[in-house]
Amino acid sequence: MTKFNPTRETTRLAMLSDPVRLALIAKAQKLAQRVDQIGNSEGVEMDAEVKVGIRPKGRPYARVESDKSSQEWGDRWTERKRILGRAAEGS
Repeated sequence: MTKFNPTRETTRLAMLSDPVRLALIAKAQKLAQRVDQIGNSEGVEMDAEVKVGIRPKGRPYARVESDKSSQEWGDRWTERKRILGRAAEGS
């Protein structure tokens, strides 16, 4: 059996392919929906959105960001909720 050893260029092209990028976006959108569900169930006003891009070395990403980091990490005035983290753990 022949072993497959992809080159860096082959790997880069695969990561930039539409199926891979669409899978990343779909996963992030599912996670954002979960964040919204958890936030709504706990009465927390927070909007989660998906940001898509390409890292400097060429890897694509799709991340979920919140408009209120204080609710994720807590601060002097806001209790730590960790909604993004809990949603990611359950996915």
